[in-house]
Amino acid sequence: MNLVDKVRPFAMAFYHSKGFVSAWKQANRYAGESGRIATLPDIIEARLHTKPGQEPWEMYFTTMTAEYVGYSRGGNRILIVAHGIGPMATLDGVLAAYGWQFKDKERNRWGGRITQEEFAKLESGAYGFIEVVDLEAYFRRYRYPFMAHLRASQAANDLVVAARFGVYASHYVVHHAKQARRWHAEQAGIDPENRFSLQGHAEHLDRRRAMHIELARDHSDPFIVTMEDASNLSYQYRTIEAGYAFAHLLSISALVHSHHTEEEPTGRRNYESLWCDVSGHGWNDGTRLLAIPKGARPGRIHPGVGFVHGIVREHWQKLLQPVKRNNLVGFRALVQIGDQWFSQYPKNGPGMDAYEPEFCVTSIEPIGGVMDFVTPTLGYYGFFKYDIREVRRRAPLGANAYALAGEPKNIGGAEFQQCPIQFFRVTLDTTRRVRREADVENDFDTLMRLITDEDTSA
Repeated sequence: MNLVDKVRPFAMAFYHSKGFVSAWKQANRYAGESGRIATLPDIIEARLHTKPGQEPWEMYFTTMTAEYVGYSRGGNRILIVAHGIGPMATLDGVLAAYGWQFKDKERNRWGGRITQEEFAKLESGAYGFIEVVDLEAYFRRYRYPFMAHLRASQAANDLVVAARFGVYASHYVVHHAKQARRWHAEQAGIDPENRFSLQGHAEHLDRRRAMHIELARDHSDPFIVTMEDASNLSYQYRTIEAGYAFAHLLSISALVHSHHTEEEPTGRRNYESLWCDVSGHGWNDGTRLLAIPKGARPGRIHPGVGFVHGIVREHWQKLLQPVKRNNLVGFRALVQIGDQWFSQYPKNGPGMDAYEPEFCVTSIEPIGGVMDFVTPTLGYYGFFKYDIREVRRRAPLGANAYALAGEPKNIGGAEFQQCPIQFFRVTLDTTRRVRREADVENDFDTLMRLITDEDTSA
């Protein structure tokens, strides 16, 4: 049995810092020839087999459900949802559609596009079964379409919810509403502290408690979901270019504790909800795909490797590799993982520290006490960027390394930044180094090997 087969009873999430293409390639390899990358109904089915607190609810996913907005044969504006079929059912098709944005050298284009001819083929059923929604009628249904927090009763009768969630739509609304009522019951017993000593806090707690008790009752009508359009591409107000139709994959968010205000006959009222949203995926958005191998059980989702920075820190012992020649290591920043110190991989010029471990520290001795390092602010004042040469010029005799010893702060009206720093004299084991994060992130076999060392029971 190979490494991947050990975890293939699970669907697995794949995130990659470089975006959709890299995540898709790894997810597709894991899914195998007989598997698939999840559509939105696949995510909905996984939620139906689980409860909040488990992976299907606690992670966002970009799916292979595609949504298109264009003009029908009759000339009215319609929305078409296609689950795993159509022009964007393949990687090449996704790239062709989103190329509208990422190939634009002037960077004035947003979202994806397909041609009107492809849109007409979709509408005619040439690719298979699709869901169609009359957008003009949908716009008249809500005061703020594609922005409204929908109650369970509204979601149960919402045509976009039905189109996007597919065959599981009505079951999901019932299931989510049930989980929301339980959550409201729990929240009714919690009184948030008055951290900022605000006046009227006791009255706020009374109103909050009453709201949660009301929505915790059997057959209550909690807010559960928002159907959104694509970022910077309003379905209602953005003009569709002649000869084209909007085209996006759909993403679903994790559950969130949402605070929102609703207009009611008695006036505006504040609510808290256990809520998620579904929206068009933007090309520059973060991407997490779900790979489903043949035979994977619904709801059993392995969270995958997540952010590789954490994986490297957790498994650095397994990621040490021999160095072919002895390295002459100069003045370095340090990073500590548990009880072990490392030199950091050097950064190129002034910038933020990446905290990537490279060589293990075998001995460490502080040189002097903690001192304040002051440097001009480089770029945005919210990021601490500095040149290591500036640190070295301040180093005491005998120091060959340093570590930031506290949080940086802005001084002089944000013209300068200050951070406490400690200098050290260290000895490094330069015969082995920890692999670079980018190297590990692109090494599918190594990632699977690290995953198989973990508990994969559900």
